[in-house]
Amino acid sequence: EVCVLDQDGTELAHFRIPHTCHGLETLKKQLLRYVTSPEEAPCFLETSQGLLVQFLLEAGFPVYPLNPKVVDYRRKPSGAKSDT
Repeated sequence: EVCVLDQDGTELAHFRIPHTCHGLETLKKQLLRYVTSPEEAPCFLETSQGLLVQFLLEAGFPVYPLNPKVVDYRRKPSGAKSDT
């Protein structure tokens, strides 16, 4: 699953790609729609290894691994009550 955000965090695209050579090429083409070079499109992933990471690095995209626990925490509701 891929989510493309601009510098302000606005979602530009959200899509899925198959984990295949064709899917990775599709991902590259989709990402390059928003930038002029791969260096301008940092990629944040919940892993630091594997075919996807290798493909992105070889294509020139900066890759930054994220701790899945931190990402999971950000997805959960705050738990704050609003019914005062």
